[in-house]
Amino acid sequence: MISPASFLKRTNKRETVAGDQCPYIPSIDRKVLDFDFEKACSVTLARQNVYCCLVCGKYFRGRGVDTPAYQHATHMSHHMFINLHTTTVYCLPENYAVVDVSLNDIVHNLDPKYRTRGVVGVS
Repeated sequence: MISPASFLKRTNKRETVAGDQCPYIPSIDRKVLDFDFEKACSVTLARQNVYCCLVCGKYFRGRGVDTPAYQHATHMSHHMFINLHTTTVYCLPENYAVVDVSLNDIVHNLDPKYRTRGVVGVS
């Protein structure tokens, strides 16, 4: 794995990177994630463009410089966020999407999909 500093120097802010190229994936704390809460920003109470911090589990609005999510990322050094609507995982404040199979369990818990065959007989 490369260091965060050298990674940031070569990362385009709009690209998607593989998980093995993101130095912040190990900071994700699955124990604090609870997607049963109302999907609203904990600062502004907005319900659009809400992201969950994958380090502390709090919900924040936006990814731009003047948004609560960006401010949380810079002040707390929490870099991993998931969009609660699209289930895309982002690294902030660097603002790149992260794609990795190790994140599939988080995506499934946020937005579970069931097949008819799997729920037949469940009462």
